[in-house]
Formats: sequence, C-alpha cells, structure tokens
Amino acid sequence: IKSLGIYMLIYVFLFFIFLMFIRISVIDWREHAIYDKDIVLTMVFVALYKVFYGDFFSSLYGLATGLIVGLLIFGVVYKVYGFEAFGQGDVILLAALGFFLDTSFLHYFAFAMMLGGIFGVLMLLLSRKRADDIELAYAPVLLVWLPLYFYFNKPSLWDIYSLLFY
Repeated sequence: IKSLGIYMLIYVFLFFIFLMFIRISVIDWREHAIYDKDIVLTMVFVALYKVFYGDFFSSLYGLATGLIVGLLIFGVVYKVYGFEAFGQGDVILLAALGFFLDTSFLHYFAFAMMLGGIFGVLMLLLSRKRADDIELAYAPVLLVWLPLYFYFNKPSLWDIYSLLFY
C-alpha cells in the first residue's frame, strides 16, 4: 500500500507533466517547433512519475512503441513529400507520450488521429485555402485530447466503437 506522501508526489508529477504538454502545444502552435529542453524535461517528469507509480520498466514498451510509430511516420512523410512535414520534435514527442501512456499509447494515438483528422478537415473547410497552403502544428492536435482520454479512463478503440454503435 502506497503512503499518502507517495500519492501526493504522483499527482505533483502528473501536474508538471500536463503543464509541459501544454507548454509544448502552445509553442508548437505559435512557432511550429518543439524544443529539446521541453521534451527532456517532460521525459524527466514522466520517468519520475513512473518510478513513484511503480511501472517504470513496463513503460519502456510504450516509449519504444511511440518512437517506432514516430520514426515510421517521419520516414513515410519524408519519402512521400520530400520534406519534413513531420519533424523530429514530433517523433520524440510521440516517444514521450508513449512513455507516459504505456500500453494504451496505440489506442490513444488512433483516437487522437481520428479526432485530429476531423479537426484538420474543419480547418481546411473554414480557411478556404488549398490543403498545400495550411500548416497545422502536430503537438496541439495530438495532445489536446489527453485530458478527455484520462477523463474517460483510457478507453480502448473497442470501447469507443461500442459507445458509438451499440
């Protein structure tokens, strides 16, 4: 049984993790850049959170999954378009998010991509620009759904499907 002090420490780390995700989102929205110092600080907070929560080593699976997904997207986008539409900061952000979410990373990533796709289409329709002329920061689109995902207790894709169609 964990003591009250450990629980308080866990919530303090969660608070700072969410603050860092907000900071990364705002900076990416304004400048279309994710800074290394922000990602490193986020990873430190996530690592401390995982150590005190007690699942540090199982979280390494999520980190590897996030990194692999990020590298695949980076490589495919670069191969198809010939430039970095998806940056290296986004790759490391996916690794940090995978580290934070553990095994539920792929469910969250699919959920965020579905909602992000809807958001992107709405931006395209409302801006009346061509799709080539719109630059959409990836971090805010990816991270804006995180509180909602936690509020609904990390639903899987099957849970979302069941909610919508049953």
